[in-house]
Amino acid sequence: MSSRPSPIPTFKCVIVGKEGCGKSTFIHRHLTGHFEQKYLPTFGITVIKLIFPTTRGPICFEMWEGGKAEYVQYRNPFFKNVQCAIVMFDLSLKDPFKNFDEYYSMSNMLPSDILKFVCGNKADQELGNPSPLPTNIHRCTKMSVKTNMNTLLPFLHLSRRIFKDPSLEVMPRTTLLPAQVEPNRQERQPEQDKDL
Repeated sequence: MSSRPSPIPTFKCVIVGKEGCGKSTFIHRHLTGHFEQKYLPTFGITVIKLIFPTTRGPICFEMWEGGKAEYVQYRNPFFKNVQCAIVMFDLSLKDPFKNFDEYYSMSNMLPSDILKFVCGNKADQELGNPSPLPTNIHRCTKMSVKTNMNTLLPFLHLSRRIFKDPSLEVMPRTTLLPAQVEPNRQERQPEQDKDL
């Protein structure tokens, strides 16, 4: 008699942040391994399951994402039964205090008793001056979805807290491929001149 496989522990995880900070790209990077350069805003609520192999067996994060309107309009279903959250903001913005305001307002929408991971995306585009955010008060991990820098850390941190196992390791879902970035018009121009 064959035994049924054990159900994979599944946790509802909302990802919140201002539009354009890279939430959808972050999820799809883990889903497909590819970096999508083109910005496509999210309309409505999207739910995608990401299953990660770990040293304690597989874990599934049911990723809920929506635009700002959805956070407000569908607040009850969006945040209902949420178990963890990733709060993301954009490090490439010129005004670092705007980053802090975004983080603070998004954090206030979340239930106070859930696990949270705060990350600043687009570290590869960060301005030369270090951000004067009060990092001693608000812990934040810099990452880049484009270059794969620290993109697994949110799931590692949340998994370790969920399983109460600081030695737990998370493996990538899929091979994270290098970003295929299209050259801008100035970079393409010399090649076109050669053909003339």
